[in-house]
Amino acid sequence: MRKHQIRDDWNAPDVERYVETIPLKIAGYELLYDMTARLMKAGLAERNTAAELLIVGAGGGQELVTLGAFEPQWRFTALDPSQPMLAIAKKRTENVNLSHRVCFMNGTPEQLPSEAIYDGATCLLVLHFLKERTEKRQFLAQIAARLKPGAPFFLASINGNSGSPAFSVQMNAWKSHMTAHGISAETFDQFAASIGNRTFPVNGRAIASLLADCGFTNISRYFGSYLIESFIAFKK
Repeated sequence: MRKHQIRDDWNAPDVERYVETIPLKIAGYELLYDMTARLMKAGLAERNTAAELLIVGAGGGQELVTLGAFEPQWRFTALDPSQPMLAIAKKRTENVNLSHRVCFMNGTPEQLPSEAIYDGATCLLVLHFLKERTEKRQFLAQIAARLKPGAPFFLASINGNSGSPAFSVQMNAWKSHMTAHGISAETFDQFAASIGNRTFPVNGRAIASLLADCGFTNISRYFGSYLIESFIAFKK
């Protein structure tokens, strides 16, 4: 999988606004990351205190600053194909004295060293940028290959059947939320136009099936916000 296949528009000059705008766009944004951190701690159990965690799509740094504050002995590999987004994450970790616990890597899971094996992983708000279901499966399989048996994995993405009436209702409500929080209607319309062009949702059942195909078990949904769904699963 080539770097540009994921978030290929996130090398733009205005990418630094991402950290400011994403909490306005996603209802419950901070809650998603707080819940992920708490579930990670519970899911790691006895491996909790000295865990090595893989953060896929770490650009922006929200996972790092949230999980890093939650457990002082966790260490992270922060992986992202966008160098500007990774730079933002690094700056945020430096601001909270966390960067010494993070290894930053510009790339995708297939580019990780073969010996890199992790106690847990997250992949939040990334999977929907992969177009084909085969690409999504390959991507998840590459993450699974880097996890120890029993490792918890957290996946969040935009999901749904884009041609359905239910999808349209969710999008209309989401537009109402965004514009009420200062996001312009033009910005939302650009996002809506990306569905099927740069954003490729599949439904939650397909996500669960992909996770199972890639060697995960005990799959359950733990967060939802309009069309965003989050799942926890464990490596067999």
